[in-house]
Amino acid sequence: WASNVLKKPIVTLRWLYECWNEHHVVPQEPHRILPFVGLTICVTGILA
Repeated sequence: WASNVLKKPIVTLRWLYECWNEHHVVPQEPHRILPFVGLTICVTGILA
């Protein structure tokens, strides 16, 4: 929603730390998160 509707990039926490350490906004592209990164899907109760 934030990415598509509000056109806000979704970035890692590392980006925030880097901005803090550099005292300015660093490029977001190396820190972008792709959709579903870190997502784990667990399905139970499915009959084979």
